[in-house]
Amino acid sequence: MENALKENNYILYKKYDSTSTIAYNDVLLFKEYGTTYIKRLIALPGDTLEIISNQVFINSKAIQDKSTVKYEELYFANQASKQTSLVNDFSEFIVPHKGFTISLNDSTMRLYQRTIEKNYLARIKKQDSMFKIDQTLQNHFTFTDDFYFLLGDNRNRSEDSRHLGPIKEEKIIGKMVCKLF
Repeated sequence: MENALKENNYILYKKYDSTSTIAYNDVLLFKEYGTTYIKRLIALPGDTLEIISNQVFINSKAIQDKSTVKYEELYFANQASKQTSLVNDFSEFIVPHKGFTISLNDSTMRLYQRTIEKNYLARIKKQDSMFKIDQTLQNHFTFTDDFYFLLGDNRNRSEDSRHLGPIKEEKIIGKMVCKLF
């Protein structure tokens, strides 16, 4: 595969269903916010992910992805303020999986609040030192779905899981088989 797909490229993909298997480095198609994305699978449900100075670590092991990845300037779009800022690192992050339970605190909310609100249509608000999920005080949250972390091969210009959050399994459409032209 080339470093990045270009506009008007055609690809062949295999439709994803409950019997499909996917693995690290597979190129997946998924739908988010009405847009179809094509990104490389970096981390599976339950993996611990870190990005330090453009080096990706999965479960504390550096992955070698330099042959397919382009790095230029890395920008992160802050959706709330519509500003962009330079991002070189991504904190230790456990990709949610079925049965994964987190304690609700300021630290976990920074990592998971958007994922919970977006995928479970829940409203989370802090009240004193506790958190309310849909008006009910909660100490913990348990994920009921598997999620995947995907990155674009043109890392520094890609809208991917760093911006969209981890991708819920049901949003995966298929796995790329080949690029036709």
